[in-house]
Amino acid sequence: MQNLIDWVCLSEKIKENNNTIRNLTGEYKKIEPDCREGVRAQLERMKELCKERNNLYEKQNDLKGQKWKIEKSLER
Repeated sequence: MQNLIDWVCLSEKIKENNNTIRNLTGEYKKIEPDCREGVRAQLERMKELCKERNNLYEKQNDLKGQKWKIEKSLER
């Protein structure tokens, strides 16, 4: 008799857990696309920032090269 009672209780707990899992999965599926879009937008912004930074590094190197040439010509 106790086994039957335990079985019924466990079955009910399994059903509750499954319902909770379904609810959580549904909520996750609602939220996920917005999160992915947010991450995607942030990654694109990071790419832009890196590209901008790299362009500035190149300009800095060009300017340093020009400065060095001027310094060398002044030493003569």
